[in-house]
Amino acid sequence: MSVRKSSDSWAGLIVCACASAAVACEPKPAAPRARPATADSTSPAVAHLDASTETAFDAPPPMVGITHEELLRQADAEAHDAPGEAPVEVSGALVPADSTFVDETPADVARTRYALEFGDERRDRPAVERVLRVDDQGDRLVALFYGTGFVLAPGFRLGARATMGGFALIGAAQSEHRAMSPDEVRRWFLGNDAPTASVSFRRDGDSVIATRGALSVSMSSEPGATAHPLSCRLFVAMMLGGEAGALRSGCEGAKLPSRVTLRARGVSMLAFVKAEFSAVQLPRASLAVPPRSAESAELRVPARSGEGGFFSPSELLSLEPVRPANAPPVQRPRNWAPVSSTLEINNNSAREVLLFVDDAAVGWLAPGRHAVFSGIQAGRHALRARTVDGVWRGEPATVSVPGRWDVVAPATPAPRR
Repeated sequence: MSVRKSSDSWAGLIVCACASAAVACEPKPAAPRARPATADSTSPAVAHLDASTETAFDAPPPMVGITHEELLRQADAEAHDAPGEAPVEVSGALVPADSTFVDETPADVARTRYALEFGDERRDRPAVERVLRVDDQGDRLVALFYGTGFVLAPGFRLGARATMGGFALIGAAQSEHRAMSPDEVRRWFLGNDAPTASVSFRRDGDSVIATRGALSVSMSSEPGATAHPLSCRLFVAMMLGGEAGALRSGCEGAKLPSRVTLRARGVSMLAFVKAEFSAVQLPRASLAVPPRSAESAELRVPARSGEGGFFSPSELLSLEPVRPANAPPVQRPRNWAPVSSTLEINNNSAREVLLFVDDAAVGWLAPGRHAVFSGIQAGRHALRARTVDGVWRGEPATVSVPGRWDVVAPATPAPRR
């Protein structure tokens, strides 16, 4: 699907950022241009965007910087917030002079690639790459996002340490970072504020279930999986947020997840599914959080992109509308060919929404934005929209293409039964 912009600039999609020269980087970095970059030459075609798009981010207000030592002290203070929790033993400061920080000794790393799936999306849609790679060293973790299907700015990664309660958002150049609480991580990943309720945890065998308000995250593990509590804390922070001490205690001893599912009122909204796993060795310093080359703690969190599509027009043109199982077969002329057309969409709601055409997630649109999506077969289609986390889900609408659709959502979502 292509998107022709009619308002502000649009930020690119996620690509990989190398942790250091010692870490292999899967995807190629993307230049700040309109067309998102794919992870490699075999990736599917991505959405074409207007060439007038020139900038990757908007510029939020500058942040006040803190030193490495202050970042560690702040993170440790957050980690001690859980009632009755014993103090954390800090084994080294986050400064280059620390021998642990610069240690080049190889360490065992669990490298897992997770594919992102939308739980309410049809399975026969064109392929799109949405990949999260997690390098979990046990006491350190770095997560890299890449592919054409993320509603995020390119080149950023998340880091965590066992001695930190929060996380570090690290820039693509590895020279800047900033400390982030779990709630700030969630806002960066999902684009909205966390529920007001607290996060609670329960165990079901080797599975961990975290709940916050109407949302829940379930993490299941394979038999024989080893403990990796930092991976658990990463996924809970991304999708639920919460208090740092609660995440530390709730994920204690949690095993490496093979499937992580976010549900809104019991309905699956998105899932990270393990696609590949390997045990690799990397120098300990390569997963330092913040990175060894960091010079500033004044990183600005980039603004989320305004709109975009997950597919090229030719890919969408091949996507047939969903038909009832008992519907009679369509009789078409021998030389029939689908006709590509356009759909104009206005997001008049106060929320960023995912857009679905015939139950295939085709792109997203920020609040108050307008875009023209092309590549859809001419004819009648079922359209719907929802927030990424699924807290708000609109009722489907049937629209003739070419045509126009206005997304309208209440300021406060009503409870769904």
